[in-house]
Amino acid sequence: MNFLLLGNGFDLHHGLPTSYIDMIRIFRHLTENSDVTYRNVGEILDSYKSSTSDDNNNRLLDYCQTYDEALKNINWTSDFSWAKLAQNRWYQYFCYTNDKDLTWIDFELEIKHALECIEQEYSCEKHKDNNDGGNAVVEFLIPSEKLSKEKLVSLLYEELCVFKQAMCEYLHYFVDEMLPSLKESDVIDDVIDFVKDAHYIITMNYTSTFEKLYFPNKRYDFQQLVHYHGQVADGKRIVVGVNSNDADEYHNGKKPDTTYICFKKYFQRILYNFDRNYLKLIQKQNYINEKYKNDPIYIPSNKTNVLSVIGHSLNESDADLIRDLFSSCCKYNVYYHDFQALGGYIRNLTKIFGKQEFENMRRNGILEFIPLEKTTPKP
Repeated sequence: MNFLLLGNGFDLHHGLPTSYIDMIRIFRHLTENSDVTYRNVGEILDSYKSSTSDDNNNRLLDYCQTYDEALKNINWTSDFSWAKLAQNRWYQYFCYTNDKDLTWIDFELEIKHALECIEQEYSCEKHKDNNDGGNAVVEFLIPSEKLSKEKLVSLLYEELCVFKQAMCEYLHYFVDEMLPSLKESDVIDDVIDFVKDAHYIITMNYTSTFEKLYFPNKRYDFQQLVHYHGQVADGKRIVVGVNSNDADEYHNGKKPDTTYICFKKYFQRILYNFDRNYLKLIQKQNYINEKYKNDPIYIPSNKTNVLSVIGHSLNESDADLIRDLFSSCCKYNVYYHDFQALGGYIRNLTKIFGKQEFENMRRNGILEFIPLEKTTPKP
């Protein structure tokens, strides 16, 4: 069986404005102009283009130029309150940290950092007396009125859900609604065969790029796609948060700490059943492997499965899934778009598996890094 793991780099490779900085730029424009009535997405981008001086590596400007006419055909009917987003604690905090030019991984790490700072604030005496800390977490995320830690966590998760809904509004209008306008020439030519041949596709993206561009050309009716973290239509239920850690496990007789469990990606994924189909597949393979394990001509699935990766950083924030997929396959093809990305893959896989196991995978020929040619969208 051929597995395909997709991340945000897959969308970026198609010229789509799905980076964290793309989204924040539009959020800022919409919140600062919440009293303006727009008729279509093209008008929003034209307004943004005329008001910004930030043209350094600005994907939105290229996107607007490439698909100007198509973007004007996307009606802007969003009833989301952008004025309300301007008051959102997480939005204000992320705007402050935006100076760091964050990626989606950095975005998750900022959430992790914020939760760690909140834990520190509540574990020291100074919070009981005042809340005048000078750091951004105290300034943007902790209210001036005293709240219990549990009430603050609940408040911040509610605020994060509003931010998640805003994310889905952006991705719906600025990406998903545009996909029918992308042409067949916009698909990735040098990997189209194995993309079409993938039996099981796991995407960490909320967008429907893969199914809109590649499923019409699929070769097998049994091809399955799972949005492991949810998709645009799921709105505030999409998975946005932090990875599990030692606090989620029993440790030296100490019970797991579930204070921040609503922010954990595994909790959100299980709560909304996003991994149901993936688990069914793994369970089916495990059942067949066990049933035929004594058959001398039977080859276990982990001796035949092949994993291909496009656009997923293989960062340790998704370490649980990465380990699971690697253990279910016998060959790993990791596609990279430039030298910097290759270095990131080496670093991230070393963090997950350690140098020795990483080297063994390469030495045994089961891990291969393959350059991916750049696809230039055509007007």
